[in-house]
Amino acid sequence: MIAQRSEPRTFNPVVAIDQNSLGVNARLMGDLIHINRATQKTEPALAKSWTVSKDGTQFTVNTPDAATITKVALIRGGSVTHHFNAGQRYVPLTFSQNAGSLTITAPANGNTAPPGYYMLFILNSNGVPSIAPIMQVH
Repeated sequence: MIAQRSEPRTFNPVVAIDQNSLGVNARLMGDLIHINRATQKTEPALAKSWTVSKDGTQFTVNTPDAATITKVALIRGGSVTHHFNAGQRYVPLTFSQNAGSLTITAPANGNTAPPGYYMLFILNSNGVPSIAPIMQVH
């Protein structure tokens, strides 16, 4: 439960200037995003950027919190037909921690992760997920 002395004026983290709004936004999104005050844009707090190897078997996620990451997973969105969701998947991935980055191994074959679009999540030791980029698995 969040208790404040008075009402926050906004939940928009970009324009929040009063202490109540800043406090609520920090509690709700503190570990997910931060505001770049120079550009006034929200940026992901865990995963800053990523690159894929030429052969597509590994990718690197740049994160200042690499040492605290405990899980990496792909989640495929559902494809609902006739009230049955056959397409949704959770695929845990193996990874190694480096200074400021993670090297993640892609799924070995299409039986584990059929071709399609997936969200890539990294989770820290508190269970806080990153903002997920959409990736295409071939």
